[in-house]
Amino acid sequence: MAIVVLVCVNILLLVLWVRRKEWLRQGRWRRWGLLSVWNLAAVLLVAEVVLLFFPFGLSDVKFSGPFRRSDPILHHSFVPGSRGVVSSSDYRVDYRINSHGLRDREFPLARPPGLKRLLLLGDSFVEGIGLEWDETIGQRLEGHLEAKARGRWQVINGGVSSYSPTLEYLYLVSKGLGLQPDLVVLVVDNTDVWDDWRYGRTVELAEDGEVKMVRAPEPTGRERALEWVTATVQGRFRTYRLWWLGKLAYLQWRHRGEIRFDPHAHTWERMKGDWTPHFKRSARYLAAIRELLDSKDIPFLVVVFPYEYMVRPWPGRTEPHATPLHQWVEAAATGRLTVYLDTTPAFRAHFRDRGTTKGLYYPVDGHLTPEGAKLVARAIADKLMELGWVR
Repeated sequence: MAIVVLVCVNILLLVLWVRRKEWLRQGRWRRWGLLSVWNLAAVLLVAEVVLLFFPFGLSDVKFSGPFRRSDPILHHSFVPGSRGVVSSSDYRVDYRINSHGLRDREFPLARPPGLKRLLLLGDSFVEGIGLEWDETIGQRLEGHLEAKARGRWQVINGGVSSYSPTLEYLYLVSKGLGLQPDLVVLVVDNTDVWDDWRYGRTVELAEDGEVKMVRAPEPTGRERALEWVTATVQGRFRTYRLWWLGKLAYLQWRHRGEIRFDPHAHTWERMKGDWTPHFKRSARYLAAIRELLDSKDIPFLVVVFPYEYMVRPWPGRTEPHATPLHQWVEAAATGRLTVYLDTTPAFRAHFRDRGTTKGLYYPVDGHLTPEGAKLVARAIADKLMELGWVR
């Protein structure tokens, strides 16, 4: 806070000095202006050094390598055959994208005889940000199925960051069913309602009302240049990132509860306005996936999980907060071959046994650690065995 105050004071002094007309006439503005600039530069340098040793949570997730791209149908997707690195202060993991555009091993498109396939869909939590490939929910789940099931099962990791029911429906129609899955599991993230709202602004519908594509807005030359400058400056200067995070926090505070600036509002009981249309939108796409898979006689398991602050009771309460999104998901995930699974009880049991959620989520971004992914995978495997869908 002291650093921010010093910077603001120096900027204010610089403005006041320049506005003093008598100083301009006397030429004294050069001396004071130069002194102010040097003083401001010194403060920023000190701030950079301080933030280097005491980052105060400024570390963020960095993506290295051209393994993501815009997609004409799915908004964005992986680049087939590419590689990259995802890193933060908590982890550094390698990415290898196969020829099918998935973060998975290479496998033939046609299903080999005697092998059953489970297609696992979701966003960055399924993709496995912060996890090596063999630590992802998909690979943990495959390990459980190998140990418990009599048949041979392959779990395909179909997770892509920021995918939500809108894009997951499109993926199933355009590519997913071509993988010949015997079973589909979709892990719903709490931000999916925000992602569906965001994609709803660029979604294109066919004449029959079905979703045709979600185009990624094409940035202008000015926007590309500004994005490059912002990414470069933010990646190199921690003081800029501090300012950027402060601006974001201010916008979220000012527009608290609005879906545009506060995508987690429904998990904090601070929704402003009527969120029902947003929940309905996500539920509608989940229902479309359910009907599509039902028509193909493919069993469908819909899974939800909690964020860390949804596992422990809030101060003054005996039970943690339950987001209304899960209720909408449960209502949409009801059908002939569709079942709903809430893994929150498994996380809360872990908390009761150990008295902490430490080790389940990364502090820097809230993604699941290897232990957290293992917990979700075990809950899914147990449910599949209970339903008799995996034998």
